[in-house]
Amino acid sequence: MLRATLLVITAWCACTVAVDFEDCGSLYNAISFDLDGCASQPCSVTMGTKRKVTAVFEADFQSETVHKEAFAKVNGIIVDLDMTPEPCADGSGTTCPVVSGVTHQYSAYVTFGTNLVPVRGYFTLMLLNEADTPLACYTIDVNIYSSVLHNAGKNVTLADIIYRH
Repeated sequence: MLRATLLVITAWCACTVAVDFEDCGSLYNAISFDLDGCASQPCSVTMGTKRKVTAVFEADFQSETVHKEAFAKVNGIIVDLDMTPEPCADGSGTTCPVVSGVTHQYSAYVTFGTNLVPVRGYFTLMLLNEADTPLACYTIDVNIYSSVLHNAGKNVTLADIIYRH
């Protein structure tokens, strides 16, 4: 009976595992960051795929609106990433205005485009207010894999190929 109850509780739980992140200049309290499928850094991402992202933060002051910037930094080059929906839009989990003293959550899907290079880099999500002030900023290490090599069952980055030869 106990085993069946635990199985039902485990199946019901929509658990997420927050990954450690670097706070890259938040004015709000950046509480947690989750990239679906990643429990520790570096997170593995495959070019051409979408992953769910959830950022949790506590507002220290009110902001009327929130928008985001999402990008990968690869070999010193910044590549913008598509991420939908926008903060405060339906389905994002965030409502505007962002009220002070309350914990808020932003959830969206980020696309790691095929224009990336299969190397180790960084993924950054910045949430900004109407004055472009960085409210919450999260950065994590990522290993970017080619979808061609990944689909062949080989998680190989460009660095792996270069260092083997």
